[in-house]
Amino acid sequence: MRSSTWIVLLVWGGLGCSSSKAPTAPALATAPSSPVLTYLPLQDDTISQFEMTTDGGEPGMFVLEISRPRDNLAELRIAGHVQRLHVEPTRIVHATGGTLLEEPLTVGHHFRGAFGEVTITDIAHTIDVPAGRFERCLVTVEESTAPARRATSVYCKEVGLVALTVEAFGADGGLLENRLTQHGPRFR
Repeated sequence: MRSSTWIVLLVWGGLGCSSSKAPTAPALATAPSSPVLTYLPLQDDTISQFEMTTDGGEPGMFVLEISRPRDNLAELRIAGHVQRLHVEPTRIVHATGGTLLEEPLTVGHHFRGAFGEVTITDIAHTIDVPAGRFERCLVTVEESTAPARRATSVYCKEVGLVALTVEAFGADGGLLENRLTQHGPRFR
């Protein structure tokens, strides 16, 4: 799969656990107002760095920058690409269509995502990434048939996205794994 395609898939943002080693999330001005914001806090001036590997073993990294120009709007910036998200009381919606995460946060809940059907598959997932061990995380799987692809996202409480695996099938097939290495407030 071409690298420009990977950036588009990343910006779509399959973007949310207490951790024994992970960095502490920046303090919220107020407590999250919904379960969705617990797993995907979208705090202004927060930076997350991810290591990337492809099925061919090619390493890389990307930085996800979060800004909140308004309470009901979040902007995610990756490699100069911006994805706008509308923050609603029970869900987070892509400005271009589709939902990133919505209540109820229960296993089996389905909703329409940016490119396919999203299913919550786990709400008690434990994952080890370079940033630490995260427990009680939420996992979503988004799948489409045209083109055939699957994105698995792991969101952890008070942090947000911790891991994202994108699989593309067919002629442009490939695998891209992203794992959180650092997370915290922007340095000023």
